[in-house]
This record gives sequence, C-alpha cells and structure tokens, in this order.
Amino acid sequence: MGSGKGGDNVVVAVRVRPFNDREKGRKAQLVVEMPDGQRTCIRDPNNPSDEKWFTFDHSYWSHDGFKTEKNGYLSPEDSRYADQKRVFEDLGKGILENAWAGYNCSLFAYGQTGSGKSYSIVGFKGNKGIVPIFCEELFKEIETKKENGKKAGSYEVFISMFEIYCEKIRDLLSNKEPPKGGLKLREHPKTGFYVENLSSAPVNSYKEIEAKIEQGTKNRTIAATNMNATSSRAHTIVKLLFVQKTSKSSGGTTTKKSEINLVDLAGSERQRDAGTEGDRMKEGIVINQSLSTLGRVIKALHEQQSSKGKRIQIAAISPADINYDETLSTLRFADRAKAIKTNAVVNENQTERLLRELREENERLQKQLRAGGGGTNEEIESLRRQLEQNQKEMAELEKTWQEKVAEEAAKERDPFYEAPDSKTFLGSAIVFLQPLAYLMDSEETYPIADAQGNELGELSVLLSPCNSAGKELLGEYVDDPKEIIGKSYGFMVRIQSARGLPRRIEKSFCRYRFFDGKEVNTQMLPGSSPSYAHEQIFHYKAITPELADYLLHSNLCISLWGTQKARQMNISSVQSGRRRQSMTESGEKPRPRKKRPSSQIPKTPRDENEAPHSVSGEKSQKPKKKPSSKSRRPKKKGPSSGQ
Repeated sequence: MGSGKGGDNVVVAVRVRPFNDREKGRKAQLVVEMPDGQRTCIRDPNNPSDEKWFTFDHSYWSHDGFKTEKNGYLSPEDSRYADQKRVFEDLGKGILENAWAGYNCSLFAYGQTGSGKSYSIVGFKGNKGIVPIFCEELFKEIETKKENGKKAGSYEVFISMFEIYCEKIRDLLSNKEPPKGGLKLREHPKTGFYVENLSSAPVNSYKEIEAKIEQGTKNRTIAATNMNATSSRAHTIVKLLFVQKTSKSSGGTTTKKSEINLVDLAGSERQRDAGTEGDRMKEGIVINQSLSTLGRVIKALHEQQSSKGKRIQIAAISPADINYDETLSTLRFADRAKAIKTNAVVNENQTERLLRELREENERLQKQLRAGGGGTNEEIESLRRQLEQNQKEMAELEKTWQEKVAEEAAKERDPFYEAPDSKTFLGSAIVFLQPLAYLMDSEETYPIADAQGNELGELSVLLSPCNSAGKELLGEYVDDPKEIIGKSYGFMVRIQSARGLPRRIEKSFCRYRFFDGKEVNTQMLPGSSPSYAHEQIFHYKAITPELADYLLHSNLCISLWGTQKARQMNISSVQSGRRRQSMTESGEKPRPRKKRPSSQIPKTPRDENEAPHSVSGEKSQKPKKKPSSKSRRPKKKGPSSGQ
C-alpha cells in the first residue's frame, strides 16, 4: 500500500460473484468480463456493441472456475478464479502491514444488495473473509513477537462495532437500550471525528474478536428483500484499535496507535427490483441518499486531495444483465475513488507528553468555562464536551492493560453488571395530593425511600392550584372537592431540590406521571444535593369526577433515577476468580468459603425499565417518616367561582 510519502492513491478492487438463484430463475445473461487482473468490461444488454471499460488496481473474477472442498471452501480450478485467500493477500495483508506501522486504515465494501459485499468482508461458512483472517494474522504476529522477546513493550487490541441505520448510530456491542436519536458523532480538534460513548472492549485473541463480531452481527438491523433474504439494512462498521507501547532506552514510553475501520455498506438498489415497501422502502431511500452523499464526498476528496490515512475500497458487482444499471453505477463509483490521494500519518506519540498536553489543555478549557461571559450556550457546551473527552482520554492512558482486561472479565462474569452510565432506580417519594382537591397549596419535604424502605434523602416539593398561565390561585379554596367538578383549573408541580443523597450517586433526576398525563422527567444533575428547579403545569378545561377523586384519595409517586459512581475493579479478585476456575477444570477442589447470613446478601438493583415499588395513583399510605408540613391555608375563605 505504499509508505504514504507524497500521497498514496486509494486502492480500488472490483469483484464479480456467481449467478444467484434469483438470477438463474430469470435466466439472466452474463454482461461482465474481466480479461485480466485489472480491467473490467460491462456490456449494455439492449445494445451488446456498447461496451464500457474500467481499469482498477484489482479486478477479481469469482464468477466461475471454482470447486467446493469438503469443508465448504471454494477453491480455484483455474488461475483466473479469485478465492478468499487471494483477496486477503492483495488487500488484507496491506492493511495488516500498515497497522503495524502505525497508520490508520479503512476498508469499505460497496455495491448493490446481494452483490457479495459481506462475503468478501466477513465471509460465509468455510470461506473466511478479510476481517477474520486479518484478526487471526494480527494475533499470530503478536504472539510471535512476545515469544521472540522483541523490544520490551506491550500490544493491546480493542474492538468496537456499530451500525448506521436510517441516519442513526447504534452500538452493536452494548446491551443497553440505545438513546433516542442514536449515538452522537463528535469532532475532536486533534484526533478528528469519533462516536461519543461508543463501547470498546479489550480482546486477547481472535476467538474473543469472533465472539464480539458474532454478538454484534446478531444485533444488526436485518430484513429480507427480494434481492437478499438476509440483507442488512444498515451500514456496519467494525473498528479495531491496535496499540503498541514500547519502552525507550532514554526512559519513558512511546505509544503507536492504529485504527482499522472495516466497513460493510448497506446495499443500494432500485426499489422495484428489491421488492421493498413500507419500512423497507423508507430504509432504502435513506440508504440510497447516504450512499449518494458518500459519492459526493469521494468527489470532494479527489478535488481537495486532503484525505488522511490508508484506504481500500472493494466494489462487489453482479454479473447479470438484469442488474446492468446498478452494476454500471457501482463501477463508476469505484472509478471516482481511484483518483483520491491520501496523506497517511504514523500515529506515534510519547505517552507522558500526551498526558501533559491533555492536562494543560484541560486547565485552559476550565479557565474558559470559569470566564464564561462572552460565549454562547453552544460554545460553552462544546467546551464542556471537549473537557469531558480529554478527561476520558487521560483516564484511559493512565489505566493499565491488565486493568482494562480485568474490567472486561468482571463484566463477563457478573450477570448483574451495570455500566457506570446506566440509569438505575434509586428510590421514591410519596407526595400527598389531597390539598389540591381543596384548591390549597402544599410545600413539604418528603423522605426518599429505596426499594428496601431505607431512607436515602429528602425531596422538596411544592404543589399549588393555578390558572392556565401558571399564576397561583391564592385566596381560593373549597370545602368539598365536588365543587371543582366541571370547572377549569390547573395544578403546578414544582420539584425544588433533593438533599442528603448518598455520595455513590453521581447524577440524578426525578420522574413522575400526574393523573393520566405523560411521563415527566426533570433535568439530570450531579451531586448529593441537586437543585432540580423543575416546574410543570397540568391544566384541565373541565375537572372530571375521576380527577377530583384522584386528587382526594391518591398520591403522586416521584421516583428518583440516576447513575452511580464507577466501582474500582479489584484485579487480584479477578485473578483469584480465574484461579478458582482453573482449579475446577483440573479437578482440584477449591477451599470452601464462609457463607454469609442471608441478611447480608445484597439485593439486585432495579433496572430503569422496571417499575418502582410505588406507582402514580396508588391510594394514600403513611410514609415511614412524617414529612415536614408547610401547607398554606388561604386567609380568604369563600366558595370557588371557577375561572
């Protein structure tokens, strides 16, 4: 793939597959020819003399000339046929060499649905694609270097996998519910674009990578179309981060990083051929729009000649006349990509210097945030995000490889593991609504009880009747709640603050539902005494008997949700767990451990999707601790006149 000096062109390959069952059923004719290893010709089925020729770095003929081995592998019967091994030798090996050299590398497959993109990238049955072979070779070389004792250093590999589905980014290795709108794409001033909060798992072998890819593949958005029964309806990206750390003779450590992005783009096709309708049709429109945008980006990169990193594109095409238009479009797309030049840079830095630079940048950002004043809200938010990203990078740099592996092992072993940023139910406060039934204010501090009934802290809540504009109705009240039925009233819920929350709670927010309304959340704030300053008005044109009864006899359950501070993983406990496992496998009996009394066994924390022990609308119950009452009875007494 070259050294990157003076700029390297993108390596472009085209691969044609055999006829599939659909094409055979329609008695499709062959319109693609590859007379040698570089040129590709396509003939117009309506005008056979109209031939269009293209030249690429590699033109792979995989249409015929192969035999199926006992293990399912398709091996060449003649020199013309390009099997999976040959494709890896030409393309994957170059990525591997550049990863060791410290360059960022990208390989993306493009083509019509069912053209064989996934076959080249991932493979099928006994025919491993570029990704699995690349991973196997990478770990083989790591083991060889360790055995030979080349330079004192360490080698770390991390995997991430995500998809872009209908313009939304989804983490395929996370079991958490994806956020609304998907993960955010951010830009760091130094390191460039990245996916915010994308999970990254350390891996020690190809088997572990295979397990992660299998996990991600199961989570992909897949739907059958006429073109392909197992078509992925999203762009899928497998991202490998390869880190090499070596000790310098003068002291200190040098870190070399390489990001390898392996991209399987969703298929582009005409909607009538793909047989898509409804959701599939909408997906197809978005996919084709994004691929069209990618084509314009390719053109812009060619004009600017400023792309960094090393890139390989493999275009998968159908040999059939019935797919002539799509195949021609794919060939033209690949032809445009040939002209891009990349200026690849080795990602090498001194770890100590990078840490120092991040600390200095953090100090500068904090000063800017403290100064505040001149910046807009967007600028201030951008500074905060940059500061958070820097802090994450520093934490990762200071964490040892053993600690990262121990964390991942602990996650795998613990069925109740919760990610530090997962929202969990912390407790709830029961708020009396009865004063509202009499059009009276109520300002009280309520105890927050956890799932076991233990008090976590206190919640300050103000309830008051109001008009549609939110103005409080001071001076009005009724002797009988029936008097408000049929009249127009509003009710304000003001959650002012929480006090005395445990220090383990990093951030928290309140959630509740008033009568038959929608679920309402306050803002999420850090600290043990957050001031939510939340205010919500619920206005009703005519109070119904059901609403009046709700106010008189029911309570408002305000549940507290939040994130808890990450626990430090104990590496020695992970290692001892592994020792116990190896003893069991070898038949050696581990020493029995003392059984804890059942009263000391912690209960499983609740999940965000699980309902708390109290719900809005439950009948009045006395709390464990009587709230401090500040209910305000109006001075003026008289019947309600409505509004």
